[in-house]
Amino acid sequence: MLSLYHAPDLETLGELATRLLAQPLADPFAPALVVVPSQGMGRWLTLELARKQGIAMQLEIQLPAKFVWDLSRTVLGSLPEQSAFSPTTLTWRLYGWLCEPTNLELAPRLAQYLDGGDERRRLSLAAKIADVFDQYLLYRDDWLAAWERGETFDLGPDEAWQALLWRELTKDGHPHRARLLDDLLQRLYSDEPLPGLPERLLVFGISSLPPHHLRVLDGLARHIDVVVCALNPSREAWGEIRDIRELARQPESGADDWYLDVGHPLLASLGKQGRDFFDSLFSLTASEGSQEFGLYSEDEDLRDDSLLHALQNDILRLRTRQPDERITLAENDRSLEVHIAHSPLREVEILHDQLLARFAANPALTPDQVVVLTPDIERYAPFIEAVFAPREGSPRIPYSLADRSLRAEMPLIEAFLELLMLAQSRFTAEEVLAWLEQPAVARRAGIESEDLPLLRDWLREAGVRWGRDGSQRARLGLPDESAFTWRQGLDRLLLGFAAPPQLAGDRAPLLGEHWPLDALEGARGQLLGRLVDFVERLGSLADQLARPRPLAEWADDLQVLIDTLFDEREAGETLLLLSQACAALRDQAQAADL
Repeated sequence: MLSLYHAPDLETLGELATRLLAQPLADPFAPALVVVPSQGMGRWLTLELARKQGIAMQLEIQLPAKFVWDLSRTVLGSLPEQSAFSPTTLTWRLYGWLCEPTNLELAPRLAQYLDGGDERRRLSLAAKIADVFDQYLLYRDDWLAAWERGETFDLGPDEAWQALLWRELTKDGHPHRARLLDDLLQRLYSDEPLPGLPERLLVFGISSLPPHHLRVLDGLARHIDVVVCALNPSREAWGEIRDIRELARQPESGADDWYLDVGHPLLASLGKQGRDFFDSLFSLTASEGSQEFGLYSEDEDLRDDSLLHALQNDILRLRTRQPDERITLAENDRSLEVHIAHSPLREVEILHDQLLARFAANPALTPDQVVVLTPDIERYAPFIEAVFAPREGSPRIPYSLADRSLRAEMPLIEAFLELLMLAQSRFTAEEVLAWLEQPAVARRAGIESEDLPLLRDWLREAGVRWGRDGSQRARLGLPDESAFTWRQGLDRLLLGFAAPPQLAGDRAPLLGEHWPLDALEGARGQLLGRLVDFVERLGSLADQLARPRPLAEWADDLQVLIDTLFDEREAGETLLLLSQACAALRDQAQAADL
């Protein structure tokens, strides 16, 4: 049975989800399956359950696409764990196709775009096309089906090469969502029992879903209980409202009709996607055996006691105020404010001041009740860290940054990605020392953090500037000279260690092609040996990274790089993520047949 609950706020839906998930399943060891629109929504629900129940466990939280693919594997069987048409796998398949000159002859527009570019442009194009095809699988499967049949829709000059690419991708028979949908729905809409299905499914916090996913939910509801908790800003039927700009393009409508069609202008202009989604969602509940519940306040419980509440209530009622229906604001109404600042730093400073003022005015308000949204977190992150950093004598506001890239959150990942550029590296002294500043790298090399100033002094005295040796400089188009390279500098340091004291120092004679530095003894000699071993290890990895190889071999060799250069005792969690990424790359290579 399909049950739809819709409400204008997450708190109401969260209370409902808590009561629902508290109902035990027949199998006490089976996890409760929950589908959410984003990872952030899943984390919010987990924390809400933990807050209300004291614990949140035995939850299997999935995103919609992953859920539909896993359901297809359960119902249809004999499907791989990862689809050959997932965006990442599709990227590699497209990249392989774009690397063949004979293929590009069939797509001159692509050949023209790639002409003169490097491999990064080719991979970037493959990723962009993969993303477009992924959207087609969700919203334009009729185009894809027609292209597979050799038909076109006269969509413009870019349709020809897209149709060609899609036929190339599907000619080997790999199953994709659009091709599997009919088979999946046929099984779901049949009366035959389907083993392996979950006992119950909760779809939480959604405000939009592709039509395919809605049809799957409708079919699945014939076999198990499917509960959908949807965010709906209005309790009224708003499927027919239209944006003023949309109405203006209709010559048969006049300005007098707009009031009836617009509903609320903010909802009409910004809610088109949600409008279409709820139209489709409500149509599912019209079938026999389905039920719908709206969780909204009654008019007598609504209070326009602030500008924000008045705006929310107008949208809830689908009401448009006339020019003479002005709201009388309280003198201290600060519920909705607009601040204009001249820079991102000033924006964050204003935010900090406003939050301090709100916390001081309302002792019941706590930091965990505050969410700050920004369109580009990476742009604002440095300013947030600077302004919100604790200062002596000023109140501290605890905060955390969400949706940041792993490169920004984990410096070791940034170091790993820089190591992948070893083949193109100039091997500057500062670059190598910067890698040794990473604790996981230094510990694997046997070098302590307090050794770095001494190493820096040695390299300065040895004249190490850049370049592994003269041959590397020659590969960069420069004279084959070893002056100021690592090879020359390390040879001088090693000669200084091996030579007797009377042959070192300012009056040291020329030994071969080098002057030895001051003699190094005991533990310092061991430290020098570790430095030499680390630099030679980097050089060996640089040679390995410069060699082309199949994608699956890259995954294995990158894992070797991780094991060779990083110590898991310093960064086990980060190294686990890197190892998982290598395993995922290996799986993608297998799925893409590369």
